Amino acid sequence: ATQIQTQFGGLDALVNIVGGFHWGAFAETSADELEKMLNLNVRTTFLTTQALLPLLLASDAGRAINIGARQAFAGAAQV
Repeated sequence: ATQIQTQFGGLDALVNIVGGFHWGAFAETSADELEKMLNLNVRTTFLTTQALLPLLLASDAGRAINIGARQAFAGAAQV
């Protein structure tokens, strides 16, 4: 956040784009695979937004936009 503030003078928008997932049957998905998906899709978004939130709040236009994979809403057969 400090480097962004110094180099650019602030931050108006943060776009988190995530959507990694494990292809495989639910019953066969390991706890390790679940942890990888949670880290990729939730933890990175949370930590990045939390770190940059002060800059977004300081901006009159500050916005955080989160974009996920379409598959999260549609699902897939035989997965």
